[in-house]
Amino acid sequence: MEEENKAKRGRPKGSKSESVVVEVMPAACPKCGSTARGVYTGTNRHFFTSGIHDGVEYTSITWRRCQCAKCGQTRIEKTYNVA
Repeated sequence: MEEENKAKRGRPKGSKSESVVVEVMPAACPKCGSTARGVYTGTNRHFFTSGIHDGVEYTSITWRRCQCAKCGQTRIEKTYNVA
């Protein structure tokens, strides 16, 4: 029984890592167009079994509230998270 537990764990030798790269445009202020912002506050995250946005499958959506560093306008940024 103990010999069964000593099986090697992890990725097989020689296999390549898979990585998903998603290009994201920085959110701009709707009032002045600046991409400079303060810290994120009021983060909400909702999980899904799956969904598709712009041809990319996602598993959750995150909404984060922030404030423009230039004009002070508050906005909510929406991010689609890939598994």
